[in-house]
Amino acid sequence: MSEPSVTVAAGAAPSLRASGGGLPTPGFSAAEGAAHPVPRVMGRLLLLKLLARGGMGDVYLAATTGLEGAERACVVKTVRRDHVHDGSFLARFLDEARVQAQLNHPGVAQVLEAATDENGEPFTVVEYVEGRSLADVRQRAVQMGARIGWPEAVAVAVEMSHALGLRVVAEGVSSVEAGTAVVELGCDVAQGFLWARPMPVPQFDEWWIEAETQTELRMGRDAHELSRSLTSSSRTS
Repeated sequence: MSEPSVTVAAGAAPSLRASGGGLPTPGFSAAEGAAHPVPRVMGRLLLLKLLARGGMGDVYLAATTGLEGAERACVVKTVRRDHVHDGSFLARFLDEARVQAQLNHPGVAQVLEAATDENGEPFTVVEYVEGRSLADVRQRAVQMGARIGWPEAVAVAVEMSHALGLRVVAEGVSSVEAGTAVVELGCDVAQGFLWARPMPVPQFDEWWIEAETQTELRMGRDAHELSRSLTSSSRTS
């Protein structure tokens, strides 16, 4: 089953009010490597802290600037400084931003803005989600020996795929119970030993013809029953 990858940045809630009013003086320092020094003003945004580094981008805790008391926490992702002049990285960064902007689900942080800074370098602004990061939750689950069941894993993949407008194919379905479960979980198509095992091409052709014939016969019976029901209803009315 194809599962799209979505990056959601999370962390501890920042305090947006300093003792003297307005935005706080963060005092954060950038992690080692080619990252933006912080704090840094970037248009209407103030980068406060480097949260994480990925293969192509840096993720920062940030805040909007403007009216005192109306500041809002957000997350800003920029291209890594060591790849900022690499056209392939820039293209991948923009593709990721476009895909994430298409996601529309209560469980996915929303993209608020995608633009370029004063140097023409692209960045995205994402909804800030207060709480622990997924990495922290996973580590804690490993420590406690907690495991997510396959129905929950399938449900997550289905929700994410449908949020992207994708169809989900459940593979390896070998029992009626499993087939019923994946359908109830929202999978669009299912395939597996429940219907047929691997077979040579000539045997498959014969199987397919027989399956189509049975389907047509069944559809014919269903259509006949439906016609009878509609006829009976019209006579009654």
